[in-house]
Amino acid sequence: MKAMIGIYLAAGKSTRMGLYKLALPLSGTTLGSLSLKAAIQSKLDQVIVIENSSTPHAAWVDPSLLNNQEKWSVECCDDADRGQSYSIVCGVKKAAEMGADGIIIMLADQPFLSVSLINRLLSTYSSRTKPLPYVASKLKNDIRPPILFSKECFPFLLKLKGDEGAKKLILNGCLGEGLSIAHEDPMNFFDIDTPRDYQKAKGGASH
Repeated sequence: MKAMIGIYLAAGKSTRMGLYKLALPLSGTTLGSLSLKAAIQSKLDQVIVIENSSTPHAAWVDPSLLNNQEKWSVECCDDADRGQSYSIVCGVKKAAEMGADGIIIMLADQPFLSVSLINRLLSTYSSRTKPLPYVASKLKNDIRPPILFSKECFPFLLKLKGDEGAKKLILNGCLGEGLSIAHEDPMNFFDIDTPRDYQKAKGGASH
């Protein structure tokens, strides 16, 4: 059985929000806990939460998740403030140490990510007779996280620099031919960057 590990990027500084957003209340829990719960409930084998060393997870993770950490762990990225690529590299290195055959990169500020979307990425990847380098999510022809990458992509992910995201590797074609899955529900990809985004999420956005 292939080991598939989630990399949950939760090390951002919330600059555009003006305060630490992952701890904000939303849908009966915290903003950062919602899609972490989805990742834990999915068919991923493990989830690695990538944090900034200055923002301990106890400040934002729902207590119910703190009491059950069999499926998830925390990895601190000391260089997270230097750009998203450092968090990705930190997560890929840890996943490789754990023997991952593939990873799914997820963003902690996409609170309405569904379990079914994560599982669809996994099932699409595992059902192919010819191995795929990646399986990406797509909304209106735009590739969005979460994105699944096979271990063959790890060397490319480890070379990301600055604030580069993994999406760049797909767009420049260096990974070869993968697959993109179109999704209809935009809320899976709704990310909260600003106070206006947060108010919109509180005002009626739901899983």
